[in-house]
Formats: sequence, C-alpha cells, structure tokens
Amino acid sequence: MANEKIDNLSQKLSLVAVTFGVIALVFTCVGISTPNWELSYTKTSVPSYSLSSTANFFYTCHFTNGSYEDCTSRTVNLMNYPRYLSSYTWMNDYYL
Repeated sequence: MANEKIDNLSQKLSLVAVTFGVIALVFTCVGISTPNWELSYTKTSVPSYSLSSTANFFYTCHFTNGSYEDCTSRTVNLMNYPRYLSSYTWMNDYYL
C-alpha cells in the first residue's frame, strides 16, 4: 500500500480549522449555559437594591420590587424584546 505524505499547507489549514472549531464549541457551550448575561438592579432605598431585569441567550425577565413580573422570549432580530430597543444602532449593524 502506497503511503502518501500530506503537504504542510494542508496540515496547517487543518490545524487552524480544528482550533477555530474547538474555540467556537467552547464559546457556544459557555454562552448557552450561562444563566444570566445581564442583571440589572434598581435602587429601592439608600442601602438597598432590588433585581429589575435579567437576560440570557433565550429570554429576558422583568421584576417589580424584586418580585417576578414576566419573561419574554428572544426573537431573531430582538423585536418585542423589552430590554432592547430597535433604535439602538448596534441592533441594526447586520442589516448593511
């Protein structure tokens, strides 16, 4: 059986592709498993704060005086996602 040697360029490209794939997998696992990417607090009195909203990859939830109010599912373009407004310029950057 003939033994073919793989050229250096193919080896380097394979290594780069596998490296980026592993990094992407790690970022995906961390991003999806993170329970809350953002927590917002409202000052209720001088030394006290209460939770007002949370957000992660799938939904955003709102609280009134620290008590659960409602949750909204995330849509592709973040419309009807109360924590974010479409007037924010970064939300429309991908519509170039």
